[in-house]
Amino acid sequence: MLIPENIIFIGGVNLFLGTAIGVMFGFMVNIQSFIAGIFNGGMGGIMGTMIGAVALDPTICSLPATTLSLESTILFFSLFSTVLLVITAALLYFALRV
Repeated sequence: MLIPENIIFIGGVNLFLGTAIGVMFGFMVNIQSFIAGIFNGGMGGIMGTMIGAVALDPTICSLPATTLSLESTILFFSLFSTVLLVITAALLYFALRV
């Protein structure tokens, strides 16, 4: 199956969580940051749903499914997102510290 049956629910939850996190970070500075936080958090939530769909079925993006097993794909995306999270948190920490 190309798209899971509960993609609307998963996408909605990801969109809500991403927007909520964006709102929390946006409230730290001013109204422009608040609006940007809403937009960027929502975009992050939607992109997370798309990355999850590709992790489950790499053939969506014409990636070879024979060389990548499900476990290695999930491991790669998990490690990549963890590294990205640490870098983003460090940049945010240093930006708010200044």
